[in-house]
Amino acid sequence: MTRRILVAGLAALVAAAVAFAAMRARREPSDVAKSAAAPTAMPAASSASADSSTESARAMSLYDLELEHLTDDAGKPVRLDVDRGHPVVVSMFYASCPSACPALMLETKAIDSELPADVRENVRYLLVSFDPARDDVAALAAVRSRHALDGRWTIARTDEREVRQLATVLGLRYRFRDDGEIDHSTNLTLVRPDGGIDVQVDGLSKDKSELVRRLGASS
Repeated sequence: MTRRILVAGLAALVAAAVAFAAMRARREPSDVAKSAAAPTAMPAASSASADSSTESARAMSLYDLELEHLTDDAGKPVRLDVDRGHPVVVSMFYASCPSACPALMLETKAIDSELPADVRENVRYLLVSFDPARDDVAALAAVRSRHALDGRWTIARTDEREVRQLATVLGLRYRFRDDGEIDHSTNLTLVRPDGGIDVQVDGLSKDKSELVRRLGASS
């Protein structure tokens, strides 16, 4: 009799715990949902982890990463390997960036201008927005117009999840600030014609000679 009472009591406690957990799950989003809804990007990685990510990326083809929601500044779907067969300089930006991104655009154009004509015509550039919530088709088109970027530049956006995936592969760190600006690194990644990552440099550093040399060698 006593044993039956204890068993019944335990069963009641378990049922109550399950009911409480179900009620709490309905009232509070999961950590995954909170993360997806939050306006902040992935935390900045330490230098050691960033170096590790870069080394891992170099061992793979960038084109192994499938971005299903990538679209260009005309609103057309575009593949990450849109320029397969060409050396491609890849980086990330956001349209309302007040300083680093405009400087990065100028640097890519300066690099392009240093290339011999036969190399230049074969080189492509891919710039993907950190900020899909604000960088719509019109914002991307304005970036192209403002910086007079020709058809060799692909200006693109994707969803937040794929932004995080691409930034991780490229070793780019970024974080949204309370004022809406984005702190971010400014790596330029040279991708070989087969999609392998060749070299990465700070896009705002003064010495781009190695990147220019390798662009010539890849063409």
